[in-house]
Amino acid sequence: EDADLVSRVVPEASWIATGLAEQLPEGIDGTPSLGIKFSPDGSSVAVVGAMKRADLPIHLELVGAHSGSMAAGTAALAAWVAERASRYAAIVIDGKSQAGAFAEALIAAGVPRRAVIVPTWGDVVTANSMTEQALIAGTATHLATEGQAALDRSIEATEKKVRTDGGWQWHCVAEPNDATPAQAMSLAFWGANTSKRRPGRKTKGVVLA
Repeated sequence: EDADLVSRVVPEASWIATGLAEQLPEGIDGTPSLGIKFSPDGSSVAVVGAMKRADLPIHLELVGAHSGSMAAGTAALAAWVAERASRYAAIVIDGKSQAGAFAEALIAAGVPRRAVIVPTWGDVVTANSMTEQALIAGTATHLATEGQAALDRSIEATEKKVRTDGGWQWHCVAEPNDATPAQAMSLAFWGANTSKRRPGRKTKGVVLA
């Protein structure tokens, strides 16, 4: 019921129109990036993958979302990302409580420093606006399956939280939903759209091969 009162960033009709019922086919030629968002208090994290393809919309998929203790989960996530890092153009990490330490953990695990990006607030503002506009214009797509429910709920339950400088962040106003999946989606989209790195490998799906 609370979600019905939310002034959504992405209108429901636009979110439905840009949803794909199936994952991208195996062997697709594209360059993936990751967006990883930690909540301010470090109690939740979300990971979204974005696939950039020639002359096609950037495609977005939720990889996972976690709430609760990060005691062991952060190390496991760093290992998971490091194992697959050679295929990513950009790994964009945000969240004051964890971003810096997580970025250093990836670099220590052998991930190229140039692939690991901790964005400035200005970068986050740009990422949010770019993603909003792309989804409304239909120049981005997202996976629309049952496994993406956490991202769907995040989109449904978030509004713009505007700061004094005019920049905005996805802000959850319908508990117990979480804004981090929507925030991670913007980071992934921005990384895929702006990175000049081209690992040059065909991948299966977006990030999970």
